[in-house]
Amino acid sequence: MDFFPRTPCQRLLVVVSTIAVFVIVATVIVRSQTNYHRLRIGDHVIDVRLADSTAEQSQGLSDVADYAPLRDKTMYFVFKDHAVRNFWMYHMNFPLDVVWIDGGVIVGASLDVPSPESFSDDPARMNSVVPADAVLELPAGTFSSLGLSIGDTALLEAR
Repeated sequence: MDFFPRTPCQRLLVVVSTIAVFVIVATVIVRSQTNYHRLRIGDHVIDVRLADSTAEQSQGLSDVADYAPLRDKTMYFVFKDHAVRNFWMYHMNFPLDVVWIDGGVIVGASLDVPSPESFSDDPARMNSVVPADAVLELPAGTFSSLGLSIGDTALLEAR
């Protein structure tokens, strides 16, 4: 029995299959190198994805699947200045708790912010009431389930 693809259709199938395997392996490698950090918040330590570049901050958690693991649904945004922050729920697949942080202290929270019913809906928007230099996005209900409150500390642990 000869395993060499003889017809153009068989050769195309081998090429497409090879490319598919390459894409899957590359995706696994990139996902394993995601920028995770440990955040000490209140009495808890949680893994968060760090968004410290403009590109990461623009993308945020948009398009993350609702069934993704918790650490993939948690993002910590770091800014270089203290300002009132504006966030929106563009292409979000699950509701969020948005935690406003300044100087390593929780200064506010927008809880149970709904995801849009469809991507054509106008997404929810929220603003920090006071200036913040960091923002933490968590799946809705996490802020309360962890027993967090205004005034708790929120600090990234050194790597």
